[in-house]
This record gives sequence, C-alpha cells and structure tokens, in this order.
Amino acid sequence: MIKIKMTLVFFVNFFIINNLIFGMKLSEISGIEKLVDYNKIKNIEVERVIEKKAGTSGPLSRKENILYVNGEKDKFTGAVISRENNYITAIYTYINGKNNGIGIQYYKNGKIDSTKIYKNDIPIEITDYYENGNIRQSYKQMEEMKRGVKITYYKDKNKISSKQEVILDDSKVKVVDYIKNGKTTVYEKNGNILGELNFNNGSLLGERQKLYKNGKVKYDFIGGAKDIKDLKAIRSYIEYFDNSDTMKYSCNEVSTGNWKCKEYSKDGSFKQEVDGRKYVSVNNNHHGNIWINMFLGAWNILNP
Repeated sequence: MIKIKMTLVFFVNFFIINNLIFGMKLSEISGIEKLVDYNKIKNIEVERVIEKKAGTSGPLSRKENILYVNGEKDKFTGAVISRENNYITAIYTYINGKNNGIGIQYYKNGKIDSTKIYKNDIPIEITDYYENGNIRQSYKQMEEMKRGVKITYYKDKNKISSKQEVILDDSKVKVVDYIKNGKTTVYEKNGNILGELNFNNGSLLGERQKLYKNGKVKYDFIGGAKDIKDLKAIRSYIEYFDNSDTMKYSCNEVSTGNWKCKEYSKDGSFKQEVDGRKYVSVNNNHHGNIWINMFLGAWNILNP
C-alpha cells in the first residue's frame, strides 16, 4: 500500500514538473529555439507553462468559455504549448482564463502558420502564412468590435489578391471565420482590379457591384443573387465600352426580367432605346464568356 502511494505521488510530481513551469521566459522551453520567430518571442515572460499534445486538451478544460487547469479553481494565467512528436505546433498565452497576447501556430519545419494577437479571447490582429513564408492573409480589427479589414495574397507572387471589409466570426474555439460585410476589392495577379463587390452580411443581393476588364469598369449593376457564383443583375445595369469610361448601355428593370436600355455611341452621344433583355441576361451571346469568366475569376480568388 505504501509503495503504491509513493508511486502515485512520484507520478503526480513528475506530471507537474513536466507540464507546469512557474515564472519563466519562453526561451526556457525545450525546442523553442528551432522556431523561426525565436528571437521575437524568447523574452516573453509568463507566470507558468503547460505543455500538451497537439489536438488534445491535455490537463486543461473550459468552463463557460474560461480556461482552467483540471483540479484547480483559479482561472488559468500563463502559456500553453502544443507539441506533435516533440515539435512545437502552437503557443498561446492566457490571462484569467482568456486568450490575451499571442497565439501562434507553426508548421513542422518551425515556420509560422498563423499569428494572432488576442484581447479577452477576441483576435484583433491575424496573419496567416503559406509554408514558403509568404503571407496568405491578414486581418486587423477596426475601431468597431469584431469588424476589420482582411487582406489576402497570391501564394507565389506575394501580391494582394483581395481586400475585404469583414465581420469576425470567432464563435468556435480556435477557429476564425470571416463574414464579408462592406466593400471587397478583387485583384488579378498583374495588379489590375477585377471587381469591386459590396456585401451585406455575406450577401451580394441588392448591393452595387462592379466588374472590371483590363483594369477598367466593364459592368456596373445591382446584384441579384446572394453568392458571386450565381450573380446576376437586378433593377440597374450599366455596361461600358472596352478600355473606356464611356457608357455603352444604361438599363433599368421595369419589371422582373424586363429591361429597357439606352444605347450610346463611343463618343458618348445617345444612339437609341433598345429592349435590354439580350444585353443584361447572363446567358446570352452578347456577353459571350466575358461575364462568366469575370464571375468565376473573382469567385476563385475569394475562395482559393
């Protein structure tokens, strides 16, 4: 009986020593020097450190969205280190049971997958990286809580692919999603604007949209669908001559699917009034593949 108790005490002490380290700098954590941002984080001081296997909760649990060490009454303050096969995969810091400070995830080679700056569990700045080290996307909170600007980048070009006004959705623990709300600008790889899209809580319906060709506005219309892949025009539609600021057609929807258009010459002079159904409809010979390619191009950029 005594032997069993002594063994149990040794196991508990071993667990504490290997999982809880009090009053230290991150530089004291084994293997942290292999991380690409070691010099930036090595002097961060934390009250204690808990290590756990990646993908598990380890000795931690949440109660009413507050993090605790199992068996303790005090809200957790310190750093949590996740490991996979002895590689550090994540570092998160907490104050009073909530994410405050850094939240960094790593690839197996020690390069950064994602960095977050938290304030009371809410990420106010986020930068995600491709494995080659280029930035994949970034988010920065504006003055209004959980609203910010998200910028995405092409993988190999390190050039901006889109700028989006978004609402941050952090309803799931450690999972961040974005709801487009406001203006989204989509860029081609050569830097030309492909589209200026306006969203209302993730929907394009009823909002003004612009699609570009060769960096110039080609179509300006009110969106008639929630999603870009099904986008069509309602109520108002303007088409421009290629590589020009001159209107070619200016159309109004007088009833559902029934359009009346004014046609203009390249010099801007009024030409005639026409039945606009063949000009505004997505599936027609007037647009050819241009309209569809613009939609699909913007869709693929926003949903890589």
